[in-house]
Amino acid sequence: MIWQKTLLGLTTVSVALPLGLTLSPIALSNPIEKIQNSWEISQAFQSPNNGVPPGTRGGGTRGGPACSNTSKPYMALVPNNQIGLTLEEYPKFFVYVPETEAREIKLTLMKWDGEGEEEVGRVRFTTSGKPGIISVSFPQPNQNNPEKNKFALALNQVYKWEVEIDCVADALGENQTVEGWVQRVAPAGNLANLGKNSTPADYAKNGIWYEALAGAAQLYKNKPNDPKVKADWETLLSSVGFSNIAKEPMIDCCTIQTNTASQP
Repeated sequence: MIWQKTLLGLTTVSVALPLGLTLSPIALSNPIEKIQNSWEISQAFQSPNNGVPPGTRGGGTRGGPACSNTSKPYMALVPNNQIGLTLEEYPKFFVYVPETEAREIKLTLMKWDGEGEEEVGRVRFTTSGKPGIISVSFPQPNQNNPEKNKFALALNQVYKWEVEIDCVADALGENQTVEGWVQRVAPAGNLANLGKNSTPADYAKNGIWYEALAGAAQLYKNKPNDPKVKADWETLLSSVGFSNIAKEPMIDCCTIQTNTASQP
């Protein structure tokens, strides 16, 4: 695929995406190859074009009438119809939540085995109900957690994650569920150069969605009025179809409820 795009007053060079960027929806046999070094737009995401398992939707929303007071829908911040890649065992997941009376959300992790889904577990969080972009993640093991590594993503395994907004007590509608797909890949080849000194742009150029998004979100949260940070954040979201929420604030969320990690 050959393309050329102008963002933030800069122009990218035309690049050809290698055929090797097409991935299996079940396992990743080879690490993502880095896009050409001359690609310079700071935050636009380069999708590896790995489609979600058949019959599913990346970033889909399920539920009845929106349990919110606005017309904006709940959204999982993932490339549409894509399996987002990560190098981490415990990545952060981002969701846009409109203003709502709901005060509880549920995060569920499921394995995809090539034919169906198997639940790994779930956790519950309390939230303020303020509108904006939130991030949630599964608890990491510690000395007080007997279920060590329960939520750690296995290499090359495809998972679906779901965030369900509990609207049972909200007269405006049924519970809402948004979902996304994630696959952890090994830091091999060019990905081995990614680490604590890497920028969100470094991850974006290599197709590593979750770290690119988390890094850019942290910068935007820390410096919401910085013109470059704002522009980079908006560019990243717009590159995967979220320009309508790119100016929404980052909301501190969420407080995990103790003893809520459940067995399937």
